[in-house]
Amino acid sequence: MTKSLKIIIGIALGLVLAGAVLAFVALAAVGFDAGKLGAGKFETKEYTVEDAFDGVTVSVRTADVTFLPSEDGTVRVECYEGEKQPHTVGVVDGKLTIFGADQRKWYEMITIFSKSPKIRVYLPAGEYTSLSLETDTGDVTVPETVTFGTVKIETDTGDVELYGGSPAQVEIETDTGDVTYAKSNSGAVKINADTGAVRIADLAAGDISVDNDTGKVKMTDVSCAALSIETDTGDVILKNVVGTGDAKIVTDTGDVEFDRCDAANYEIKTHTGDVEGTLRSGKLYTASSHTGKINLPEHDTAGGAFKVSTHTGDVKITIAE
Repeated sequence: MTKSLKIIIGIALGLVLAGAVLAFVALAAVGFDAGKLGAGKFETKEYTVEDAFDGVTVSVRTADVTFLPSEDGTVRVECYEGEKQPHTVGVVDGKLTIFGADQRKWYEMITIFSKSPKIRVYLPAGEYTSLSLETDTGDVTVPETVTFGTVKIETDTGDVELYGGSPAQVEIETDTGDVTYAKSNSGAVKINADTGAVRIADLAAGDISVDNDTGKVKMTDVSCAALSIETDTGDVILKNVVGTGDAKIVTDTGDVEFDRCDAANYEIKTHTGDVEGTLRSGKLYTASSHTGKINLPEHDTAGGAFKVSTHTGDVKITIAE
């Protein structure tokens, strides 16, 4: 056994031992009753809101947040919460405000027995001025029946699903969660993700900007102005994506695939990713690759620029019939 391997095994054993010690301390703190770990007793509380408001603000830590249509026209909020993870609901500065507190001790968070808080917000159908929502690990779901003039959602590991409406601006930021935005007529759209997949479909929008690290970016049936997509290892898959402005796509190892797409001008940069697919109209092509193969149509002097730069990737573009 080599010296380096012995060191690695020693570190691993040390981490296992440290985890066992923390688990023992957490159990000891609650009298070795595993059922007391986590948030403790859970119950559902319902809040009815009668004061007028025009927007919604949500700040929670672990709760999943789902918006639903109110069938009877009343505004109510259902919170499935732990006794040490309470929520407050009310109208503050003209906004329906939901705040989640976390009163657990550190050792109460070290558990595999923890339940997940959930919040359901029932709103009468219509458009509200704004949605501002922050959560750490909770999922967020906004259906077509509840729409907002502007949307800003921030989450760490939670998934985000946003549908419908005609927001003037949409901003979604997540670390490892997936993002789905669909069936909307929107203004500017900005989505930042690290490892989560980003899916945009059935969307008419202004400028669209997507920044992702390792997650895949897939866009289907989208019309927009300018388009900007940047990834490291995630693939970029575009189907029926048509832009009236310029499109810029940058990847490191991710592939770029087109299926009947178009834009005024294209600028595409990859390191090892392939660039291939079909465009709706001809372009003036400029392509470079150190070791990859390049296969492009004849130049169309009536078209915009199509610039591709890759290190080892292949480039293969055709014009759709």
